[in-house]
Amino acid sequence: DRSPSRGLGDVYKRQEEAVAAIDTAIKLDPHRAESHDEKARLLALAGCVDEAFTAAKPEEFSGQIPILLRGREAWIHAIDGNLTLGILVMEAVVTEDPSYYAGWQWLAEWYAHTENLAAYEKAVTEMVRLAPSDVFARGHLADAKRRLADRLGAKTEFRRALDSSPDYWFAGAQLFEMHLEDAELDEAAETLEVLNAHQDNPQVLALELKLRFRQEDQDTAVQVATEICANRTANRWTLNTVAEEMLNARLPEHLEEILLRSMSGIEPNPLCGALWVEHFARERESTVAESHLKDWQGLGDDALPAVAAYLELLAEDGKTNELEALIERERDALHGNDTTWTTVGSAFSTLDQHQKVCEWLADWEERPGATPYVLLLLALSQRKTGTSEDTVELSRKALRLEPDCAIGAHNVLLSFAEAVNGNTEKADDHLTRAKPLPDMPYYQFLAQLIYAMLKVQRGECGLFGINENLKCARKIYPWLYHHSERETFKDYKRCVKRLAHDCRSWWTPLWRVLQWIRTAKW
Repeated sequence: DRSPSRGLGDVYKRQEEAVAAIDTAIKLDPHRAESHDEKARLLALAGCVDEAFTAAKPEEFSGQIPILLRGREAWIHAIDGNLTLGILVMEAVVTEDPSYYAGWQWLAEWYAHTENLAAYEKAVTEMVRLAPSDVFARGHLADAKRRLADRLGAKTEFRRALDSSPDYWFAGAQLFEMHLEDAELDEAAETLEVLNAHQDNPQVLALELKLRFRQEDQDTAVQVATEICANRTANRWTLNTVAEEMLNARLPEHLEEILLRSMSGIEPNPLCGALWVEHFARERESTVAESHLKDWQGLGDDALPAVAAYLELLAEDGKTNELEALIERERDALHGNDTTWTTVGSAFSTLDQHQKVCEWLADWEERPGATPYVLLLLALSQRKTGTSEDTVELSRKALRLEPDCAIGAHNVLLSFAEAVNGNTEKADDHLTRAKPLPDMPYYQFLAQLIYAMLKVQRGECGLFGINENLKCARKIYPWLYHHSERETFKDYKRCVKRLAHDCRSWWTPLWRVLQWIRTAKW
């Protein structure tokens, strides 16, 4: 239950109450596997992993554990950070019972995540075999073929899924995009016609916009763009498509006019204001942007996306005074909305005001809008200010929330922590989950340290065999010796200490001395 009125503390309390209710149900019918399965699931999501494993192996079954619970055990391994073991256990389960649909479904998701595309295709093929009328399974089969560069096969499966369920957006949209990429405009138009007949939303209009521009029908494209922006329900992807297509067509003036007209309408789309800030505020005088924001104040919460976008712009441009003035003026409104609350924390982080990040995001446990990204901001700022109590635990909690762009970074942090503690398998699994690695120097730096520790722990090489990794890490993160990077330097020293511990020999002390000499200038 992540309703807006509940914070994370309430969520965990509700999970405890649900487990208690299930315990009562188990007493009434101790051999009902579904009850034990739900208990194990809730315990795992609450972070009680050991209890979850116990719940998945109830004594009532005298060692004859049902397939459902064995599959749950694999799932617990996966969400506990050991995806490799989770896959191995689930593979054993579906080998014993190939009719276990949920097992193939989880494997498909895990294979897709780890880019094991051949195995992904096999898993979704099994899903289609077990549920031939399930259009979602067929849609994933098409996705697997597309990712394996089997474009004809992918189009065929997407078409089959769309024929079976004409309102299946994923299949229709993907088929349309593939036709567009291959310059098959007639086929794209036919697919769009099917979607139009069964979908009534701005996303379909965004596809039409793309097609109109490819057909060089600029006048109709502008009309479609205007219709999209006038629709209050148009989401961020749809509006971004409008901006991208119109800018690619070199129509910035038309785009700006459409966005401003939307914000002045009776029922404006709040995201249009944010889009105007992102694409045009920097080109205009600051007084122009502030004038628009002032005009939109009367819109109440509808003005907040534009305010949030402007905060991000001020932070990126290093305009600290303007940023702080705006936050102070709109503090209550910004703090009362989860999106702008997150944006302010991010803005402070961009400006390296880490103490303010910690103060602003301090109430994260009481907010339903706390996301992995918020916990990452908090964890990194706690490190910078030296107030960190347990950033590893913050990352563990983040993995139990709805995934977002920060999940990869959290997995890198957890992988490093596990490697430093000598937990090779878990470290490797978190690193696998983090791929593709976040394209930021700090996480690339940590990844090199992790590679070094894993090589030694697996016995692949000795200490001098990982010098290249350490050299690469120092090159990736040249700020390692800066006074503001004390915590990062400690990470490097923890890695060196672990490497020396795992590779004991007569020359290990000499190797540590050499490492110290290399970093002594800090």
